[in-house]
Amino acid sequence: MKVELNRKPGSEKPRRRNQRTLKMVRRIHLYSGLLLLPWVIFFGFSGMLFNHPEWFGPVEIHTVKSAEEVDRIRVFEELDGDAIANEVVARLNEGSESTAYRLGKSRATIEGTLSFQGITKEGERVAVLISPNHGGASVRRFLNKSPQDTAPFANQKVGIDGFDQEGIAILATELVEEAGLSIIGPMEKAERGNSEVCFQLETIADGRLWNVVYQLADGSVSARPAEDGHGLDFYSMVSRLHKTHHYPDRFGARWAWSAFADATGITMVFWGLSGLIMWWQMKPTRVLGVVGISIATVLALLVFTGTFRGLTFGPTQTRGPATAGGTDRSSPQRSESKNPSQGKPGLGQSRPVIQTSEFKS
Repeated sequence: MKVELNRKPGSEKPRRRNQRTLKMVRRIHLYSGLLLLPWVIFFGFSGMLFNHPEWFGPVEIHTVKSAEEVDRIRVFEELDGDAIANEVVARLNEGSESTAYRLGKSRATIEGTLSFQGITKEGERVAVLISPNHGGASVRRFLNKSPQDTAPFANQKVGIDGFDQEGIAILATELVEEAGLSIIGPMEKAERGNSEVCFQLETIADGRLWNVVYQLADGSVSARPAEDGHGLDFYSMVSRLHKTHHYPDRFGARWAWSAFADATGITMVFWGLSGLIMWWQMKPTRVLGVVGISIATVLALLVFTGTFRGLTFGPTQTRGPATAGGTDRSSPQRSESKNPSQGKPGLGQSRPVIQTSEFKS
């Protein structure tokens, strides 16, 4: 009979409690992944599409030229960021009695691509993107979308007796003043996120059904034929769903979407923490795990700080969030319904982004 002399009285209870806790962590880790599997796959896949809009978007990479191929068309000399910075500083100092500016210690870098745009005879938008770093270039063609019929009542502004638009604007001003804030001039309708009345309307003459959106704030009316579908390509549809945010002020599918998005984010954080806990219980893998975590942490810090420094190097421009509970139909979503021959181009009707992997020096 084996007798354990070193075991202290009552030490069995904490051990069992720890085992129950670990068992619960493992089960939550497992079943939360099963319950939220569709959302994790969706957000992972749609997030990847932002880097590759040409996969399913209305954009076609027509040609990709290496630096040598570009030079055969027209010689494009490789640019030197430091030389350009030196010349810019010299030009700024021209005309001054004394030297007013000098270069800092950091090296100059060239970010982004040289972008040009035009319209084909067929009315399709074309973008030419030239890399200033290695001289490669690509030509992209943005496919036209099938035009949707315009409703006979579209672009009209309709005032209704049941809603006082001016009174609501005055109320907004009074609420600001009541909060102790001072503003210049009256409150105006926000560009993004406002209340809408969505309903279907039938034209009596031909019995055609329209999906109508009425803006409460300014009384504008927009519509599309109900039988024509949404008219979005796969990329635009997925990216719009991915970027949908805020909780509306009424429960429905839109509210549930935001709830599942929050649940997915919380679950992913939990997966990271619970994964650490489960890894630490396996003593043979602790050393290798510490090495892996250390490498991952250092790489993450380098990538995060480097990317953020690049994004905020120049003057930063911030766009205020859409009104919570409102529907954001502004850019880039609004531009997706426009004819590509109008406004500025972009991937999925946003600004063109070149992938440096397309260029081969």
